[in-house]
Amino acid sequence: KELGAVDYVVKSRVPIDFLVDRAKEILKKSGE
Repeated sequence: KELGAVDYVVKSRVPIDFLVDRAKEILKKSGE
């Protein structure tokens, strides 16, 4: 499902800043 989410993001052309922000949130949750 993660690949599907990435594909969706690419198609919807979400701003890179938003992707970076989301990535940081995910990494924080994974690090805890």
